[in-house]
Amino acid sequence: WHSAMWVLERVPNSNFYYIKNRWKNQYLHNQYGRLQLGNIQRGWWSAQWSFENVQGFFRIKNRWKNTYLHNQNGRLALGGIQPGWWSAQWSLPQVGNNQNLMEPQKLIGRQHHKHSPQQPPGSR
Repeated sequence: WHSAMWVLERVPNSNFYYIKNRWKNQYLHNQYGRLQLGNIQRGWWSAQWSFENVQGFFRIKNRWKNTYLHNQNGRLALGGIQPGWWSAQWSLPQVGNNQNLMEPQKLIGRQHHKHSPQQPPGSR
């Protein structure tokens, strides 16, 4: 499913990434106050994301608002989180040999998953 695949594009000279949907060829951003998928301008901090390693999983943080992607209430959202929320921790398995193409798998029941720690994007 290309709709479930995301391309990570490094923001030049930074540790941030643009997150582009492979199917729609559009980017995650919150330029207009809410999380959405759409076209962006390259300078928008609202479309730039960092990845914080949490025991082999990642919290995905927005550069502009310092808020996180999560699904605490059942759907993808951007907002403040609590440190222990598994709903804000993501696994980013690589698709094939492409290091920039990821297929995020939502972390559900982390205690039931066997995994090896992951490296942050770009460190492979």
